[in-house]
Amino acid sequence: MIAMTLVLAEINIHAQTDSLLFRHNHTVSEENKGDLCLNIESLAFFKDNEFKGGRADGYTLPGFWLQPTLSLQPLGRIRLEAGIRLLKYWGADNYPSCHYKSIAAWEDNGSRKFMHAVPVFRVQLQAARHFQIVLGSIFGGSNHNLIEPLYNDEYNLSADPENGVQLLLDTRHFNFDAWVNWENFIFRGDEKREAFTVGFSALPKANARSSRIHTYFPVQILFRHNGGEINNPSGPRVQTLVNAAAGAGVLINTSNHIIPCMAIEAMGAYYGQQAGKELPVDNGYGILADMKARIWQLDVRLSYWYNHDFISIDGDPHFSAIGTADSEKIFKNSHLLKADIGYSYAFSPEYILGVSAGAIYMPGCDALEKGLNTKVAPAVSFSAGIYFRMSPDFLLKNIRK
Repeated sequence: MIAMTLVLAEINIHAQTDSLLFRHNHTVSEENKGDLCLNIESLAFFKDNEFKGGRADGYTLPGFWLQPTLSLQPLGRIRLEAGIRLLKYWGADNYPSCHYKSIAAWEDNGSRKFMHAVPVFRVQLQAARHFQIVLGSIFGGSNHNLIEPLYNDEYNLSADPENGVQLLLDTRHFNFDAWVNWENFIFRGDEKREAFTVGFSALPKANARSSRIHTYFPVQILFRHNGGEINNPSGPRVQTLVNAAAGAGVLINTSNHIIPCMAIEAMGAYYGQQAGKELPVDNGYGILADMKARIWQLDVRLSYWYNHDFISIDGDPHFSAIGTADSEKIFKNSHLLKADIGYSYAFSPEYILGVSAGAIYMPGCDALEKGLNTKVAPAVSFSAGIYFRMSPDFLLKNIRK
């Protein structure tokens, strides 16, 4: 577990692991009008994955990413930010030239460089009191509040910043995030396809999250489109995939100092291949049940997942009927049990240490491989990580003074 999912994201806990390590405050305040600032975003990480069961190969991620930017708020409701995102894995001197997301999907196109670097540019417009428009480098990753079958939280370490357009609405009874992440642009005659993801994450709330018993109803949708009209017609054709999830959760805020809050959530998930026939399964579904609690300074979660032909677009491969280790093997009617624990300590709001550990038990199941039925033995996978986030801002000048 790197990130606790949507249930605990709605809990106002200052030390909650995911919020401290991977989420960003996107507020644009009138008080900062005229401010020119140097912003330093950085995450150092060491994460080890000991994966078994054929869904994903094990690997270790030792490194950091660094994102220095300059920001200017020329008007009370407009904020501009520009800089660079640098990614370094210790011991790696050769980096593939591609859009970075899951390391299992990287393709080496012959590029050689000491670090991976991409530009960052963001325009934030506070269009109304609770409504914001973001252009350029949007607030992605865990900020979308997606469940694990839809989003692999490890991408907070390995993925490039998301770029496109984003609409954000935050009110007492409703949160809304809609975005387009453009991942591959094409020119006429390109062999590759354009690729982009359209996402929607909404959270209607029956009452205030500070209520003793808080009820909410998350709805989440992802569309992945690969295609284009100006690329080489002899190349790969159009493919459109959809993942969707909806359900309900109940959060109990207690007056107990040892267990200040606990939550349960049930979500149904859907997969569909809307266009193209590149994947061997056209549709499927899954069921996710979560029990979560804040115990002392620990974030604890127990999860159960049932999968019937559900294929994940950007989720953890353990939640998919087709993993990243062998794309020709289809796991049929599989189950898993997942236990996670996380701890974070804030030296200050800008300097935070986090640790996490998790285990996944996958009972034996049937699989289809190259048209043949096979049996998959039970397996247990482990992961653990340590992280340090740094996010100080330095006021250089107020241009209005």
